[in-house]
Amino acid sequence: MYVPADIQDIYYNQLLTADRERGEKIKKVKKNNKGNRGFTLVEIMVIVSIIGLVVFIALPNVMRAREAAQMKVCIANLRHIDDAKALWAIDIGAVEGDAVQMTDLVPVYIRKTPGCPAGGTYDIGAIGEVPLCSISGHELVSESSE
Repeated sequence: MYVPADIQDIYYNQLLTADRERGEKIKKVKKNNKGNRGFTLVEIMVIVSIIGLVVFIALPNVMRAREAAQMKVCIANLRHIDDAKALWAIDIGAVEGDAVQMTDLVPVYIRKTPGCPAGGTYDIGAIGEVPLCSISGHELVSESSE
């Protein structure tokens, strides 16, 4: 199909004009959007309030888990002290009721002096007695009472 050259030129010019107009419209839209980048104050306040709500909900659970972990570590320390006392008593031939000091147990039976992670202090007691922590709830249950 043959199309005369002058009609081809007109059609080509119309396409160029349409492309130019479309390009100018795109440029105008881009120019208008440049000033609207970023978040509004309301959006930022909503995000901050959501984060605050999540922290408010999660914080008590984290604190409870931390206290439970400290109690378990303290009870494990009390168990190690009790075992070290028993080994010390066997090695030196001590009988029930004999006094024992932490210096008798460290570093031979316990590598280093244990401490309560919650800040309590230990009373190791005599041979046959259960070691105690000064914080309530941190108690080693003796095997004879189970």
